[in-house]
Amino acid sequence: MIRIEGLENSSKEVSPLLSAIKLFFSKPLQVNKGISFNYGDGGKEHYPLSKNIQLSVDGYSITIGLQLKPDYDYSFVITGQSFISIDDFPLVNYKINFKTSSQ
Repeated sequence: MIRIEGLENSSKEVSPLLSAIKLFFSKPLQVNKGISFNYGDGGKEHYPLSKNIQLSVDGYSITIGLQLKPDYDYSFVITGQSFISIDDFPLVNYKINFKTSSQ
């Protein structure tokens, strides 16, 4: 993964109104392998992902829907279980943590 659009990892001031983030990859992912996320710190109660997740047609990015509330810590892990590049290399697990602001 090369960058996140919509928030900065480990940020403490993410807007609770943020409805999606976009992740970009250095190599295209295999579009038929599915998706794989795990709970991060705090388990299910701190998992912000909604069911609205879309891999781009070219495989270079994924858009992830979020459901956030104010002043709350969130965490999840993107795993290489299903995120695999077109040259068959799994993504290195990547944890994303952030906290929403009070407004």
